[in-house]
Amino acid sequence: MVNIKDLAKETGYSVATVSKALNDYPDVSPKTKKAIMAKAKELGYFPNSFGKNLVTKRSFTIGVVFEEQSGVGLSHPFFGEVLSIIKTHIEMHGYDMLLMSKKIGSFVRSYMDHCYQKGVDGVIVISADLDKENYNRLIESSLPMVLIDFQNDVKNTIYTNNYKSTFESVKYLVDRGHKKIGYIRGDLNRFTGKERYAGFLAGCKHFGLPVSDDLIFDGRQYLFAEGEKVAGFIKQMSDPPTAILCASDTLAIGLMKGLLNHGIRVPEDISIMGFDDIRMAAQIFPALTTVAQDKQTIGKRAAEKLIDQINNPHQQVEAIMVDGMIIERQTVLDLTKKQ
Repeated sequence: MVNIKDLAKETGYSVATVSKALNDYPDVSPKTKKAIMAKAKELGYFPNSFGKNLVTKRSFTIGVVFEEQSGVGLSHPFFGEVLSIIKTHIEMHGYDMLLMSKKIGSFVRSYMDHCYQKGVDGVIVISADLDKENYNRLIESSLPMVLIDFQNDVKNTIYTNNYKSTFESVKYLVDRGHKKIGYIRGDLNRFTGKERYAGFLAGCKHFGLPVSDDLIFDGRQYLFAEGEKVAGFIKQMSDPPTAILCASDTLAIGLMKGLLNHGIRVPEDISIMGFDDIRMAAQIFPALTTVAQDKQTIGKRAAEKLIDQINNPHQQVEAIMVDGMIIERQTVLDLTKKQ
């Protein structure tokens, strides 16, 4: 079995330099790291994680708290992809990912109890619908942490600019001649739901569009079924909006299905716009016009920020905001071309 001394002999570098390269120390040049890593792969070198843990006093494990209200778990069309990207990037730095639970064996504890019991080096909290006690214990802990889709001044956060992206969606529709726009809002008790709704209201105010109760619909759990249900309300309206903006793609796709069942065509009779750009958005017909969240950037930056904080625990926390981008497909009709 190849050990670190063999690797040093083969590369011509000292044992100390090889060790630093394998552990991604910043005082080893990228060229040297690349050469050592290439030789390690060629020789089939595999680090002794137990010995490494004893020396560094780390578990090289990242805990992930992921609890969301729809109940779909890791198959969630947006957060499932983000988690996959995070996993890829932390593995590149030699870390494993461990999903945290409130249960330890048959005992119901808290997420923090589980984190401490497993000895994780840091935690990523992703769109968690946590009760106040669990949330406060996470925030008040000393563990390095990154929160995704939260706004917080105590821990590192990363999220899409939901307000700006939704405002720009309203502008996109207005530029195409839409003057009466409905909105299916998400959970207003959560940061993303509040920010997207606020962006919609600000956009309507800025462009002088009407906002009334009959134009606002609820989709608190972002479920397909909630969007589909709204189609029934649209069908009953004597003067429906020319476009509906949705707080998620799942709501938008559910709405499209419901409208189809009621004989209402998209986009000929009504335009639809989503948010998230899940994979299904491009695969349905007509393909959904939506706001893309930059999943690659969110996942990569979250992983890198957490590992950076693990290595430099006294650095200042940072709020990272990522711009969304409108993806134009087939569900928005340009009314200016009909005139």
